[in-house]
Amino acid sequence: MFDNQTANPDWSLRGANDSFISRGKLIDLGKIEISQSVILVVGFIQENEQQIDIIVEVHPRWGEIYLPPNLQVMVIDFEGVEGETIMQAQTRSTNKNIQLQFSGDVGERFSIKLVLGDISVIESFLI
Repeated sequence: MFDNQTANPDWSLRGANDSFISRGKLIDLGKIEISQSVILVVGFIQENEQQIDIIVEVHPRWGEIYLPPNLQVMVIDFEGVEGETIMQAQTRSTNKNIQLQFSGDVGERFSIKLVLGDISVIESFLI
């Protein structure tokens, strides 16, 4: 699934009944001399008309076995306290992926923040 992403780093998958949608993106967290890219995948599963289950996964880029050590992944909520980190995980030296799961309501906003050293990337979403 992840080996052809150099030509098209964004892709999407949709379930047969449209209750599952997944979207991925190649995220560059490297410096000029060292390339550190990961694949961020966010999946949405509709539980009912208002509630959505969200699955956030981070995978190593094609050709790599492990995620970069000390990679931080945070889920930031914008509904309660503006910009509050509600979940986070950090890799060690041999993590093959990270997965975070949570639920939200249609119309809510959240962001995923990836931090590696002094580089951070934020991807924002509207449920």
